[in-house]
Amino acid sequence: MNHRDGKKLVQRWNILSKGEAGKLDASEKISDRNSLIVERA
Repeated sequence: MNHRDGKKLVQRWNILSKGEAGKLDASEKISDRNSLIVERA
């Protein structure tokens, strides 16, 4: 892998991680809500 390929991969990773972070945030909120429901039950 040459330097340019590495740079492209890093850029793609940054874009992906930003998108995944939003999804992760939402899924964490859902799991938090589910765990609260479980604790009450």
